[in-house]
Amino acid sequence: MRGGRDNLFGTSDFSTVEAAPAGERIPLLVDLYEQQLRDVAKFRHTLDFEMKRANETVAYYVVYATRSLTGVEKFKDAMWKVDPSTGSTFSDRNWNQQALATSTGGCK
Repeated sequence: MRGGRDNLFGTSDFSTVEAAPAGERIPLLVDLYEQQLRDVAKFRHTLDFEMKRANETVAYYVVYATRSLTGVEKFKDAMWKVDPSTGSTFSDRNWNQQALATSTGGCK
């Protein structure tokens, strides 16, 4: 399992993630993945968007990487249309067909 994880992330240094309490590991993994996209794959910009189930538990993250500021702007526009309050989370609980249907596209 570690070999697959190491290949996916492009690193074997998971010490920070492994040392963290269980409830803090997923955001740390997302941060590590984005850092690797920037450092190894040379993407200038990465953004993540949290996807939640109707019961408000995290289902997964969408991670977007680009070298284009236009791409960042389009993705941020879409994020804010889906989540006008924070621009960082989609929840089935607050599902709004109109917001998603009209979206056009957080940055680190």
